[in-house]
Amino acid sequence: MSGPLGSSQWMYSAGGGSFYGTQINQSLRGNEADSPYLSRTPASAGNQKTSTFSAWVKLSQELTSFSFLGAGSSGSAYFLFGIEGDDLYFEATGTVITRRSDMELRDSAAWYHLMFVLDTTQSTANDRVKLYKNGVQITSFSSITNPSQNADISYLNTASVQYIGYSPALSGTYMNGYMAEVNFLDGIAAAPTDFGEFKDGVWIPKSYSGSYGTNGFYLPFPVTQGDSAFFDGSGDSLKFTNASHYDIGSSDDFTVEFFFNHTTATSYGNFLGNYASGGPHFLLGFDNRTEKDFYFYTGNGASFMWQLSDNNGIVGGKWHHVAFQRNGTVLRCYVDGVRQTTLTDPASNTGYTISGGNVTDFNKAYDLAHMALGGPVAADFAGFLSNVRLVIGASVYANDDNNITVPTATLSNVSGTALLSLTTGDITKDSSSNNVTGTVSGDAVYRQNNPFSSIIGKDAAGSNDFAASGLAFTDIVPDSPTQNFATYNINVNTGQTGTYAEGNLAVTASGTWSTNVWRQGSIGVTGGAGGEKYYFEFVTTLTGGGQATGVGVQDSRATTSTLYTQGVVYYNTVINANGSSVITGLTINPASNVLRFAFDASNGKVWIGNSTGWYNSGDPAGGTGEVGTIANYDGSILVPITNRTSTAGTHTFNFGQDSTFAALKTSGSANGSDGNGIGDFYYAPPSGFLALANVNLPDSTIGPGQDTLAEDYFVPYLYTADNTSPKARTGVGFAPDFLWFKDRTTGFSHNLYDTVRGVNKGLQTNNTNAENSYTLMTAFGADGFTTSTNGTTGNILNYSTDAYVAWSWKAGGTPTATNSAGAGNVPTSGSVLIDGVASTSALAGTIAANKISANTAAGFSIINYTGNGSSSQTVGHGLSSTPQFLIMKDRGSNSNNGQWNAWHKYAGDGDDYGYLSTTSAFTGAAQIIPNGTDTIELKANLTTSNQSGHSFIMYAFHSVEGYSKVGKYLGNGSADGTFVYTGFQPSFILTKKSSAAGDNWTIYDTARDPDNVTREYLIPNASQAAASTDTFDILSNGFKIRTAGAWVNTSGQTYIYLAFAETPFKYANAR
Repeated sequence: MSGPLGSSQWMYSAGGGSFYGTQINQSLRGNEADSPYLSRTPASAGNQKTSTFSAWVKLSQELTSFSFLGAGSSGSAYFLFGIEGDDLYFEATGTVITRRSDMELRDSAAWYHLMFVLDTTQSTANDRVKLYKNGVQITSFSSITNPSQNADISYLNTASVQYIGYSPALSGTYMNGYMAEVNFLDGIAAAPTDFGEFKDGVWIPKSYSGSYGTNGFYLPFPVTQGDSAFFDGSGDSLKFTNASHYDIGSSDDFTVEFFFNHTTATSYGNFLGNYASGGPHFLLGFDNRTEKDFYFYTGNGASFMWQLSDNNGIVGGKWHHVAFQRNGTVLRCYVDGVRQTTLTDPASNTGYTISGGNVTDFNKAYDLAHMALGGPVAADFAGFLSNVRLVIGASVYANDDNNITVPTATLSNVSGTALLSLTTGDITKDSSSNNVTGTVSGDAVYRQNNPFSSIIGKDAAGSNDFAASGLAFTDIVPDSPTQNFATYNINVNTGQTGTYAEGNLAVTASGTWSTNVWRQGSIGVTGGAGGEKYYFEFVTTLTGGGQATGVGVQDSRATTSTLYTQGVVYYNTVINANGSSVITGLTINPASNVLRFAFDASNGKVWIGNSTGWYNSGDPAGGTGEVGTIANYDGSILVPITNRTSTAGTHTFNFGQDSTFAALKTSGSANGSDGNGIGDFYYAPPSGFLALANVNLPDSTIGPGQDTLAEDYFVPYLYTADNTSPKARTGVGFAPDFLWFKDRTTGFSHNLYDTVRGVNKGLQTNNTNAENSYTLMTAFGADGFTTSTNGTTGNILNYSTDAYVAWSWKAGGTPTATNSAGAGNVPTSGSVLIDGVASTSALAGTIAANKISANTAAGFSIINYTGNGSSSQTVGHGLSSTPQFLIMKDRGSNSNNGQWNAWHKYAGDGDDYGYLSTTSAFTGAAQIIPNGTDTIELKANLTTSNQSGHSFIMYAFHSVEGYSKVGKYLGNGSADGTFVYTGFQPSFILTKKSSAAGDNWTIYDTARDPDNVTREYLIPNASQAAASTDTFDILSNGFKIRTAGAWVNTSGQTYIYLAFAETPFKYANAR
């Protein structure tokens, strides 16, 4: 099965595609350097008071401008709805309307749904223009100016030119990214729910079913299949054979016409015909050398030659129409509708008369047993042919010397049609009444490439079509809101100069790139039981010196150099695995070959190939012959990477969007989609290997389409105090087992409560105090909790009208008993709850836990145990995987002052400790550390972990794919900070510099900052109120640091983090 430029429509995998009720098959990609846009001038003005615009958008470069809908005549007279400097912007001069959001839209890894509703008839001023992002109305603006009631909006929906992808307000800037499902409603104020709906917390597309009005339109950028064939110029042909269908009598009128799009390498080629030295001699050819000549052969080596009046008029990579027509005995030639008049008889041997640019006595008959396209004889044509029609016994165009009108739609089966080829989804189909089945020789293949450029801007709701400029068929790609492909990740700061292009599939630079810094893809994949395998392709314009690409580790462990030393790459003339050459002396240069990469995320194996096959006699489908295995691979995140040194050039990926690499290549004959029907590749992917697209990512066990969502296990819950006692607060969405409170307005302590210790038993992370018994948190509820007040000390959970956050986690439920069974025995019923059920299995550990509440699906447990004063003791944690982050506190006071002891897998060498209650670095020998899958080792006695007779509380976490992540990153000291891939859109981030002392722990969440930039932070080791500074962009696939601040981004320092998801990346909207 081939891809969008092949024999079948782009498709969707059952797993990912089934989540979406409305599938979107494609989008339009704009590359700003090509000045791309669509334009239309309405015949008359529409309703200038009321209209709706809706589009799905995937961004490219940040800090740029992108007009979704524009109109006007100059930079001072315009309408604009789009992005300017990362802000969503709606403005109309003349009427003076302004809406500039104070959120930053710079998530390029996923899709936004953006919309405006204009209705100046509304009596409330702020209701006259409404902007929406992902189904939610935007209400916060950095600037706002409302139109007067019933005002007509200037320039929008008038009889002046209307643009998609451009506005005169942003002169010199054009469409820069992807657009899909573009709707404009004239005279209708629609609702977001007309175009989308929430499903499992995700805003997904929905087909609009209403009316559009006079000037309304719907642009789906349709994929049309099989309306051209590509011939590589070396033995390719498409032949239709019949003994009589193609015979032309000496008195027959005839028209033979077609569209062609040749490669720039074409020098001479024959389009179609039936030619042999002994006859017949029916042949149409093209000379693309100094002169642009079109040949019509009449005998063996004898032909008429029409020289194009404009030698520069035939351009490779564009469609041209050619028609030869005989009326009576007059033979004429038309190119792009213009009758050609410069006619010669090169060999002076045709025996016919030439006059006025025509052959005037042409009465030759042809006995043709077949008609061959692309390769009728030697000097085969190289390029695309489409809409080939032979009409015999009639002529299609007028019998005069005027120019003709070039067809603008698929050619039809008119009277006398003997052959009608390359107009449908079947390369061998003859759509004439003769219905002859063609045969393919060589590598002739289907292509989507279409001669009717208006198809790009075709209005599927009516006839308000847009003309395309700076756009080609290769810009209709399968990337869409329901099938989101990988691109370059522009949020990775490589420290290199470079310009991203072609929808972030290409990057160009004129200077040298460091070998230690690698550009990365936007989708990472991890190893798992599913054995996920992926495939992508790469091409470069470099002709020498240091070009490289490959697959490397890109997780919390990766630094600027480990992508190379923990990766497998093609580097110049060698293949390098983990920093060492494994294959040398390669002669295939990516500048002239498309490289292919396959990697197995279950074991870290990587295969690299080119046009001749796979290196090392590799067999990816069989799992053998890999060129390397990524070092120290433990199922961590893998991501495509590229680098380059020395000369200038462009690196272009194909993750399945475009087998032509933005027209750098003509797609390969073996092109295809993956086994799920996803993608458009130059080569056919090996069996079992998939495109890097969201629909091919494994489903998380927690998330959309599953029994539980992230919000069923963790939420950052906000409330406002009112000094009421008691105060039941609901809306958490589940019965919380662990609550972490903080007053955002006043400098009160952090307060932690859990169902293992019980109500009114608080601990404070910003000090070493023993557990208090203030009557503050009086009940855990089925959907929240109840707070109370207790004199001057007890108002810290409900003070005045302060703003609060309560980070809420669900563990295994409230234990109903204390374990009295000894170590290694089945615990007392109700004392150990695993996923809400009392455990009946023997409890691991040398110390029997008093109580455990564990949620194995969410990777979180709460453990209470009593120390015995002995060294190297262990206690069970109740989880099914090894914890990666532990925090523990003596509930009383002890000889180490009751510190909050912390252990993090990625802090130091994995055996270091730190304190949640201080700014100290992680160092020394850990006091608590996992000991295998089932237990945690308490590595000291009379210290923080195991003082005899003391009661301890411990919170244990491990990563759950798509839901939570325990990791680390390296600071770069720049406001263009480190990007951290989590595999989900975070809702909560706890971070700490682990490699040096002096900086605080900090917490961020999306409840307090629902849009970027994420600013408000709270400090677990301090009681201060919330502070605010631009810190993070929380994105669909991770987070990006936006400050050089030392608390999150000192250059060269290591930071640990714990993050929880709002939505897995597979389904996340852009944020």
